[in-house]
Amino acid sequence: MKGTFQIATMFGIPVKIHWSFFLLPAWAVGSSVYNGMSWTSAGWFFVYILTLFLCVLLHEFGHILMARRFGVGTQDVILTPIGGMARLHRMPEKPKNEFAVSIAGPLVNVGIAALLSPSLLYFPMQDLLALEDVNLIFDGPQFFIRILIIANLVLVGFNLIPAFPLDGGRMLRAGLSFKLGRRRGTRIAAIIGKILAVGMLVAGYYLASPSFVLIGVFVFVMATIEYKAIATEDVLKNTPVSEVINYDFTKVYDTTPMSEVLRQYSMGAAKDFVVITAEHLPLGMLSQKEIEQALHADDLEALAGEYFLPLPGYLQKEMTLHQAEALIKRARKTLLPVLSNGVVIGCLSRKSITHYMHFKRRMMTWRKITNRQ
Repeated sequence: MKGTFQIATMFGIPVKIHWSFFLLPAWAVGSSVYNGMSWTSAGWFFVYILTLFLCVLLHEFGHILMARRFGVGTQDVILTPIGGMARLHRMPEKPKNEFAVSIAGPLVNVGIAALLSPSLLYFPMQDLLALEDVNLIFDGPQFFIRILIIANLVLVGFNLIPAFPLDGGRMLRAGLSFKLGRRRGTRIAAIIGKILAVGMLVAGYYLASPSFVLIGVFVFVMATIEYKAIATEDVLKNTPVSEVINYDFTKVYDTTPMSEVLRQYSMGAAKDFVVITAEHLPLGMLSQKEIEQALHADDLEALAGEYFLPLPGYLQKEMTLHQAEALIKRARKTLLPVLSNGVVIGCLSRKSITHYMHFKRRMMTWRKITNRQ
């Protein structure tokens, strides 16, 4: 995500902060001072906000560590003004595993509240609730732990709202997926999430609460994005590579001079060339980098077989687009050759997959409109 910078590493996961994160404490403390809060109370209020976000960070690591048990890695954790975001590589597909990952975060907050709760034996909660002056609440550390207990319980309650993609929404999706399948379960959870998001927007408007409006917009947008992602994944998993193969690909033999490769490259024939043997067996690929190496070395009479780059793997005709896309990403290539019985029969590129999915979405939309008519 743009606009982030790393501040730490926990359990091998980069912890990052988005620049907008600082807007929340600045606005909260600034507006409180403007409305009469003392600078001492404002300082404690600032420390409270930072501590609360530490609890949010621990919440995200609850998700991360549970996901790790199911073999799911995490790219990073990003703190934003509206909370934390653990960017898992994927969500577990088994409903029970997704449920476990989703509930792990709220359980961390329950654990924090439980660890702090013995303090209530000596400092009852009613002492805090009886105060009416915010300056007294944040005037020193005496109410600090009690505020954190309340905050963690609020985090639990908020995250358990069945508004996809909040934790409660993901738990709802996991439960629905047991009977309805992942795609239908996601669709229903996304619809419920959108309805609740509209409710948050209306509540934010009448309560004059910018945070409610912001969260409502976030939930509505993310519910839409999540359903589209699952629908796309469903199509990719049920479409074989054979439907999207590009048979008209640019290939060169291992005996082709680099001068000929450069000529074809300069004419815009292709940016990547598949290098094959006379028997159409794959050897690797030539890209702009390898072509420029031969050019700078003034070695254009060399053969393509001397400059090709071996590939970590190839696509098989029987693979699904989902498997193919993952392999292309791991290879860090724009395209990969497709094999059938060990012989190169074509290529598949990221661009081709994107174009195919765009076409499928248009067809699905057109069919919906036609059925309604």
